[in-house]
Amino acid sequence: MNTNSDVPASSRKARLDARRAEKARKEALNSNKKPNKKPNKKQQQINAVEGDGKTSKRVKRKVTSVSRIANVDGITGIYGSSLELPTPVPSPPVPSPPAISPQTTSPQTTSSSSSQQNQSLKSLSPSSLLSHLQTSPPSTPSDLSYTIVTCLNLLRTNNALTEVEGEKLNFKGKIMEEIREIVRGMIEERESSPIDQIQPVESLKIIKSYIRNDLVPEAIRIMDRELSSDSAVVERSSALSILSTKYYDVDDYANAESTIKELETLGPKVRLFVDAYVNDSANSSRDASAFNLRIQNSIDWKHLIQSSSKCESRRRSSFKNGRLNGADLQPLILSKGGKSNVVFSVLRALTTHPAPNTDGIYEALANALVRRVTFLKGSVSMSTLPPPDRGEVAFIGRSNVGKSSLVNMICNRKALAYTSKRPGKTREFNFFSVNDKVDIMKEVKYGDEVRGVKDFDCFYIVDLPGFGFAKVSREQKDEWSKFQKEYFESRKNLRVVFHLIDSRHGLVSEDERIMKECSEIFKGKKDVSYVIILTKADKNDSTGRGKVSKTVMESVRNAMRENGVGSRPIITTSAETKYGRDGVWTYLKEAFNGGVNKF
Repeated sequence: MNTNSDVPASSRKARLDARRAEKARKEALNSNKKPNKKPNKKQQQINAVEGDGKTSKRVKRKVTSVSRIANVDGITGIYGSSLELPTPVPSPPVPSPPAISPQTTSPQTTSSSSSQQNQSLKSLSPSSLLSHLQTSPPSTPSDLSYTIVTCLNLLRTNNALTEVEGEKLNFKGKIMEEIREIVRGMIEERESSPIDQIQPVESLKIIKSYIRNDLVPEAIRIMDRELSSDSAVVERSSALSILSTKYYDVDDYANAESTIKELETLGPKVRLFVDAYVNDSANSSRDASAFNLRIQNSIDWKHLIQSSSKCESRRRSSFKNGRLNGADLQPLILSKGGKSNVVFSVLRALTTHPAPNTDGIYEALANALVRRVTFLKGSVSMSTLPPPDRGEVAFIGRSNVGKSSLVNMICNRKALAYTSKRPGKTREFNFFSVNDKVDIMKEVKYGDEVRGVKDFDCFYIVDLPGFGFAKVSREQKDEWSKFQKEYFESRKNLRVVFHLIDSRHGLVSEDERIMKECSEIFKGKKDVSYVIILTKADKNDSTGRGKVSKTVMESVRNAMRENGVGSRPIITTSAETKYGRDGVWTYLKEAFNGGVNKF
C-alpha cells in the first residue's frame, strides 16, 4: 500500500476549482496587457446602420440586403469604385434641393454641389429617386449622365429589387412606365446639348447602360454622335467591343461581323494615340506606363472571345442538327456567318489593338479554336500520309529550335508534341488532327469505326523532323530532305509553312537552303503562305518581352532578300512566356480557307 505524506489530501472538486481560478487569473492579466480589439470593417458598417449594440444574424442579413441594393442603385462597376453603405431612406419623397444661381456660384461650389447631388442619388431608394427626378431634374451634363445611368440600371434590375426598409418596390406597373418617360426626356435633352460639353467617358457609361438594357439603336446613335472624333477613339473602341458582345449573345452574325471589322480598323489609331502620349516629354515614364496599361484594359477581350466562342458553339450545333435532319447545309451556313470560325474575327481585331498578353485571354482563345487535338500518326513517305481532306500547316526548322514547344503553345497543351533536350528527337512527319471527330482516338488506336463527322474548322498540324544537330546518318538526312521537297511540291492541302529560326543564334546554312527551296516551290502557289518565326525570344530579354538583337534581325532579313522571300512576314515568339501566340494564330486560320473541307 502506497502511503505518501507529501501529497495533499484534496478532493477532485477542489483541484478543478484551483484550475479554474488559475485560468481566470491568466485571462485577467492578458486583458490588462492587450487593448480591446478594433472592430473590423464589416462590424463598423453594421454599427453605422444599426447602432453600437449587439448584432444578431437578422441584422447581418439585413445589412447584406441593403448593400446589394446599394450596388444596384449606386451603379457599382460602371464607375469602377465601391460605394459606402447607404443610410436607411424614409419612404416619403425627398424634397428637391434649393436652386443655386450659376452666376453667383464659384466652380468649386458647383463641383461640390454636383458631387453631393450624385452622392445623394446613390442613397435614394428607387421610388424616392422617381419623386426626386419629377421635382428636381438634373441641370448639368454630368448630372444628366449620372441620372440616366441610374435610371437605366433600375429598369434593368426591376425583378431583383424586392424590399428595402419595409418599402415594397414594384417596377412592373406605373413606376416603370414613369421612369421610362423620364429617361426618354433625358435622352432628348442630351441629344440637344453641345457635344463640347460632354465628356467621352460619360458617353461611354451611358452607351454601356443602353446596351445592357437592350436599347441598342439608342446606343449606336449616341456613339455615332458623341464618340466620332479622334480624341474619343479609345472610348469608341470600348463601346464597339461591348456592342459586339451583345450581337454575339443574340447570334446576330451580320451586325457582329461589321462591328468587329470597325473595331479592327480602329486598332492602329489607338496605337498612335498611345504612342503620342508615351513619347510626349511632358509625361513621366510612370504616367506613360499607367496610361498604356489603362488603354490595354479598356476592352474586355476575354469576355468578347468567350461570347464569340459560345456563338460559334451554337453555330456548330445547328450545322450538326442540319446534317442529322438531311437539310441543305449551304443556305444554313450562309445564313449563320459562313464557313469561317467567328472567333477569328475577334482575333484579327485583337492583333491590331494594344491588348495585354495575359494567359486568361490566350486560354480563352485557344479553347475556342482548338477544342480537340489528337496525335494522328507519324509518316516517313508520301504513301503513308493521311488523306488531304482538310487544310494543313507545317512547322520546319533545325533541331532544338523549339518546334514541339511551339506546337504545344498554340494548342494550349503541355505535352501534345514531345519535347526533349536531346536534339533530333523528331524522326518522322508527325501529324496532329485538330477539331476532328469526337472519338477519333478510338479509330486511330484500335481501328474502330467511329460515327460522326469532323468540325468544319478542322485542320492538320505537321511537325517536321529537325535538321542541323540531329545525330543521324548522312543518308537519313538526305532521305528527309528528299521527302520534304516532295511533300512541299505535292501536298495539295498545304496552306502554311512556318520556318522556325532561333532568335539567339540566327541562321545556319540549312536555313538558307530551306528559304531558297520554298521560294522556288511556292512562287506559283498563291494559296500557300511562308512565314518566318523567331523562337526563344525571351532568352534575349530579362523581361520576356520578345527582344531580338539588331544583328540577328538584319541577318535574317538579308538572307530572306537574297533567297527570294524578302516580302514574307516575321513573327517573334516565346513558348515560355507565350509571346507572339496571337500572331501565329492569324496565319493558322488560313488552314480553313482552302476549300477542301466537305460539309
